[in-house]
Amino acid sequence: MNKPRRFPAALGLSLIALVVIGTAAVAGYVASQSGDDATTEAGNPNNPRATPTSSPTAEPTRAGEGASPTPTPTATSTPAPGSANGALVYAEFGEQSDRIVSFDPASGTASEVAAVPHFPNYGITGSVSSRGAVAFLSVPTDLNSANVDQASYSQSELWLIPPGGSPALLTAGVDVRQAPVWNNAGDAVAVRSVTYDGDGPAESARIDLVGADGTARNLVSRSNVNTIAALGFNEGGDTLYFAETAAGGVTIIQRVDVESGAVSEVARGGDYIELISWRVGNGQLAAIVLEPQGDAEALRRVVTIDLESGSRSLPERSDAIGNGNTFSPAWGRELSFAAEAGASARGVVVLGADGVRQLAQPGSGFDAPIAWTRDGSLLAGLHFEQFPPARAGSAFILLSDGGRVDVPADAEVTILGWR
Repeated sequence: MNKPRRFPAALGLSLIALVVIGTAAVAGYVASQSGDDATTEAGNPNNPRATPTSSPTAEPTRAGEGASPTPTPTATSTPAPGSANGALVYAEFGEQSDRIVSFDPASGTASEVAAVPHFPNYGITGSVSSRGAVAFLSVPTDLNSANVDQASYSQSELWLIPPGGSPALLTAGVDVRQAPVWNNAGDAVAVRSVTYDGDGPAESARIDLVGADGTARNLVSRSNVNTIAALGFNEGGDTLYFAETAAGGVTIIQRVDVESGAVSEVARGGDYIELISWRVGNGQLAAIVLEPQGDAEALRRVVTIDLESGSRSLPERSDAIGNGNTFSPAWGRELSFAAEAGASARGVVVLGADGVRQLAQPGSGFDAPIAWTRDGSLLAGLHFEQFPPARAGSAFILLSDGGRVDVPADAEVTILGWR
């Protein structure tokens, strides 16, 4: 049962299952949120917090066919352009409506992009394209089902906010749990839909490619599986990587040719585990595996898998990583991830060609990376005081000079990306 707000699945609090590759279990990233009730944790009181500003609302247009009975999201006027490095786009949760906000860390200005009505307590998920468009998924306010959770996996809506434009409904019948996966050109997204009949495996599961004009075509369709999930596109956008977990628990990481629909295998696993987190970048899949610790609880470890050969590697332990769990992989120019703090504060860990290093440490707790700017100069993430998190994280931005800016928000934040 979904609760009034959910922890970021990027940190490993997730909904579906994935696999063992070799001797360790691979997990996948789902850009949605799940978990227990949570309240937003306060940011550093020493950092200034900007006050979000809003403009008069405008009626949205619609792309594609049909119209939702849900009240349409309302858009503000176009936010002022961000700094040369970009503006962070995030969703601020409300029980019946989320606010999509654009925040420029250089000026400290936050402006509302859109207000999005949704089914009570089911916040939106979303992502930002290379062109600055925002695609988001929402559960319709009038959803009529005895099992809202399961209905939201196949009856949610996909909306698009182009740069400077208003929200437009692209299509319906999608899964709110996994945020849209953009191709690198920023002209199409991959979305998932999963239908269940009772508590068993999925009756049907599919991944569709949806263009900015609302046209959709199916890329992958399966039946009698636990789930499928889009992982990411290759640089050219002609290949989508996805994971399929069979009803028996075996998961296969695969690639599908966007034009021909031809499917081939990248890597195969064994027994499935709870899905944790994944990110595709630099021709690799960064994921989380479980590393056995004898009689003790297994540790979560970051692993990279080459998407051509299927080979994998684990970073060597270091002082920066420590001996606890690692999670929340995020690609910039290099791979970054979070490391369990234990008794001491721990900053974001970066795995570079010259070894492992740690970014500026917070005063306490640990930082989890979520999204880098395209030039790698700014990093948006979530800060937590303990592992496992007992409360929702507070959003922050790390600057290239080591400075830190709190993201202004009065409720739980879902980071959508940079524009």
